[in-house]
Amino acid sequence: WSREKHRIIKQMKDLEIIEARMKGEYDERIRLSRDLHDGLGGMLTSVNLKMELMLQNHLSNKDYNEVFHESNTILKESIIELRRISHHLMPLSLRTNGLKSALNDYCNSFSNVDFNFYGQETRLDSQMEMLIYRLIHELVNNAIKHSGADTIKVQVMQESDYIAIIVSDNGCGFDTESISEGMGLSNIKERVESRNGRLEILSEIGKGTDINIEFKLN
Repeated sequence: WSREKHRIIKQMKDLEIIEARMKGEYDERIRLSRDLHDGLGGMLTSVNLKMELMLQNHLSNKDYNEVFHESNTILKESIIELRRISHHLMPLSLRTNGLKSALNDYCNSFSNVDFNFYGQETRLDSQMEMLIYRLIHELVNNAIKHSGADTIKVQVMQESDYIAIIVSDNGCGFDTESISEGMGLSNIKERVESRNGRLEILSEIGKGTDINIEFKLN
């Protein structure tokens, strides 16, 4: 009976891991759909309306030039937005140069995010690298959106048998006993646990937040 019980528990654990991965993929699709519809879709719709206005030939030369320049500006912004979405799905620097390079590029795109890497820089399997990149991406976005911090620190420590991540900020903090679903931390927790990782959230109202994640390697 004990052997059968152990087998059932293992199957249930494996099912939980699969469900967590599927939920993470589903949430990423929802995020992508929202970015495409609300962001890029809205920009291109605006350009389309302005182009139709130009084709109607009811504009003075001054108005025509103004609408043309507005359309050109929105198109340039659309290209930037498309690159942002593409970069989030699979950053080129992550594919070619690895996690350290991709995270350095991402963090340096913000004036108040400081990135440091310690230890052995060796490539991980592509799924693990993508998971870590997206976790940090979401944690930084959360800090920017919710914490009001003027300084966010991202630290990655990699050794042969583990990789650890710390994302800390000096923002407003929150009560860890009543974590808001809007912050996405429950989803982050599920994705960390899907790779048998460990998540620790340290926060206090008015004193900032530290989020620690660790994965065993090999």
